[in-house]
Amino acid sequence: MSPKVSIIMPAYNVENYIAQSIQSVLEQTYSDFELLVINDGSTDNTVHVVKQFSDERIRLIHNEYNLGLSPSRNRAIRHHAKGEWLALLDADDWWAKERLAIMLEIAKTWRCNFMIDDMQVVLDNKGEQTGSPVYVHSSETTLSRRGVHLLSPTWVNPVLFTDWDLGIMKPLMQRQFLHDNNIYYDETMLAGEDDFPFQIRCLLHGAKYVLIPQAYYFYRIRPNSLSSRRIKMFQKISEVTTNLFEEENVQANPDLVIALQRRKMYIDGVVYYNQFKNAVMSGNVKMAFGQLYRTPSVIPFTLRQLRKSWRVKPWFDMKK
Repeated sequence: MSPKVSIIMPAYNVENYIAQSIQSVLEQTYSDFELLVINDGSTDNTVHVVKQFSDERIRLIHNEYNLGLSPSRNRAIRHHAKGEWLALLDADDWWAKERLAIMLEIAKTWRCNFMIDDMQVVLDNKGEQTGSPVYVHSSETTLSRRGVHLLSPTWVNPVLFTDWDLGIMKPLMQRQFLHDNNIYYDETMLAGEDDFPFQIRCLLHGAKYVLIPQAYYFYRIRPNSLSSRRIKMFQKISEVTTNLFEEENVQANPDLVIALQRRKMYIDGVVYYNQFKNAVMSGNVKMAFGQLYRTPSVIPFTLRQLRKSWRVKPWFDMKK
């Protein structure tokens, strides 16, 4: 008999984290699931850690070499998942024990085929270096970072999904919907850049999409999230957003086109701000302000980000 839910967990060199992720799945109050761990060519002790769990609901799948996040997810979706529902969990994150039960109940009530919840931001200060994570549970969630404050579940359309920038969320989704519409992750994008366009395509194909404002997903920010990597990541996201404009379903939705333009402007601002910050921190002030001079449209964004970083009021807010 097939399980109700197939949980998909690609894993690459996460020996310090994956045990907590797996344990959070095994502690779910809803138990009719299978956990597909896709070892994506790990060279550390990730596989050894997974094999310490004897639960028969865990299936360990091996890629012959490191394929990346999107190919690993597709392999599980296309060839291994047996559940009616698919759930995504990154191997360095974890769930609250009631997550599956609550989401499935709301899915039944709302008759939806896609669902996401908010994500609790967790800062991991030392886990990468020591193997003994020191957590700092931020008061922030993904929604609060975006200025979105909801009291109850709500339907999401493509424009709201774009304006609220929900691509980072990890959906619970009906497997048959993906197969019926031939929607899978873009395997040319290896590091998760396809999360946003994948879900936009699902919405444009008629996915009934519900957002739960409570955070049952714990999203770990690891210490190796260097600014230089952020720049490359956001440059790729900007490119992906630009490519969406060329898709026929997007062009047929003028409001979505405008929302994507706003998204691209914001992402480009993040890139320029991080380039500015890197130049200042390296002592190249001339280069930093030269960057602002060449792209004056991002100056307001840069000033807002500096205000957040330095936690000071700008001069025009100061009381005389």
